[in-house]
Amino acid sequence: MSGDLEEFEDILQRDFNPRQFANDVLKATNNDSDHFQLDIETSIKKIKYDIREVESRIDKTIDTHPWAVLEQIDKTKLVNSTLEEGLKPSLQYLDLSYGRLQDEVLIPYEKAQKLQSALSKVHQTSTLLRDSLIYIHLLNKITTLNNSMKTLTMDNSIQLASLYTQLQYNLEQNQNLKSLKVIKNYESSVIQSNKKKLIDFLVLTLSKECLNTFKLQNNQQTIAKLSNALFLVSPQDFTATIHRIILSNVATNSQILQRTINSIKNFNESFKEVVNKSHDIFRLEQILSSVKTDNNSNILTEYSSQRKPKFSTPRELFWSKISSNFKKDLEVSLNRGGPVGKSLLKNKDLVFNSINELMPLSTDNNDYQNDLKIMLNSVSALSKQQS
Repeated sequence: MSGDLEEFEDILQRDFNPRQFANDVLKATNNDSDHFQLDIETSIKKIKYDIREVESRIDKTIDTHPWAVLEQIDKTKLVNSTLEEGLKPSLQYLDLSYGRLQDEVLIPYEKAQKLQSALSKVHQTSTLLRDSLIYIHLLNKITTLNNSMKTLTMDNSIQLASLYTQLQYNLEQNQNLKSLKVIKNYESSVIQSNKKKLIDFLVLTLSKECLNTFKLQNNQQTIAKLSNALFLVSPQDFTATIHRIILSNVATNSQILQRTINSIKNFNESFKEVVNKSHDIFRLEQILSSVKTDNNSNILTEYSSQRKPKFSTPRELFWSKISSNFKKDLEVSLNRGGPVGKSLLKNKDLVFNSINELMPLSTDNNDYQNDLKIMLNSVSALSKQQS
């Protein structure tokens, strides 16, 4: 009987695709390239013809082999009955197990997931509100302190620096705070302008304290507090301020040494002034190194690490600039010759001896050797020329 439908094997396959079959029929009936209109009617006629042919062959098979057809139907019913009776208990057990899984695991899990999501959002909102309250509390303290004082002083500026640091830390701990409109408004309208005034005051006050030898000797705790306050509020402004202080000392002391070129016999006394200023910078380094940071470092190390192109301390910066400036002035005068050049060469021992004898006074430690080396190098031209 199977041979009756051999022409229709493709249709009887499990992976039969009606769309693909229809597409193939359309292609077969529209292979004439001279026609530009799609012929659908021919394809429909062919399909109808095939349907009638299949029905005719089925009727013929039933008429010719009725007992075989009935036997096949009985076998199919028997197989279905056997499968149903054999699998029914297992299927019922699976249904029951799945029902329990659904009721006891999947549904509670989905509910727990939704609850977890809701709780997470509640927690985030709670954290945001808490940090907002902390921010507003700190802001109120800053505003109250600003309103209560007529002008900034050393004490209240240090208080304000502490509050601004806490405010910044609060923002860093919860980045979502910056997305709140009220926080944005406070930052732009209140914080930025008042913080700028505070930084300007700290920069000016610290500069005055550090450029005064007497204050460096006697106000070390004050300088430490001011340095720490400025570092906490703005590390960049702290680094720039220390740098400007050193360069200011470089400019003043370079002029002192420059004047000795025309009166070299005064070199010893003038160089002693420069060495004393270096000792002031040494004191400043000691003060800065006593101020610790959160990362187990200190603000002297933080300053030095920002120096480009290499790590350098304030004293290293001071002596490198002093020596470089003096070397240029000295070599220009030597190349010109004349009485000044001759006087420089005649008193070269005075220059070398003064540097060697006085440089140890630039620090309380024995860490002056590199500074001594670069300073001796700045006057090396004296030993290269004949007097």
